[in-house]
Amino acid sequence: MQSADKDMSYRRKYWAQVLNEFSNIALLKLEMTVPEVRKFVSVFRLIKVISLDSTWTDRALSIKEQYGIQFFDSLLLAAAESVGCDEILTEDLNDGQVYCGIKAVNPFK
Repeated sequence: MQSADKDMSYRRKYWAQVLNEFSNIALLKLEMTVPEVRKFVSVFRLIKVISLDSTWTDRALSIKEQYGIQFFDSLLLAAAESVGCDEILTEDLNDGQVYCGIKAVNPFK
């Protein structure tokens, strides 16, 4: 049996592009300083990074077609789906809507 901490660390994953997008939003919209963003993103070194897989593009196109959303949002969903995520944090998709079994949660609401 896994401890709660081990279970949570197993479930926490991110795609490096998401971290880049967060950094941009933190600087522009949240008006964080570069040192503040650097400190925040340093925590992510402890979390598993998932690598882009060529099958994601095809899956992302299918998701885009099904839901009528932007391609990069579809790519984010394809990445999340590939590692079994049931929720993603995003301000770009409809808060609370479920896309291909993954619930979109707006962290700014």
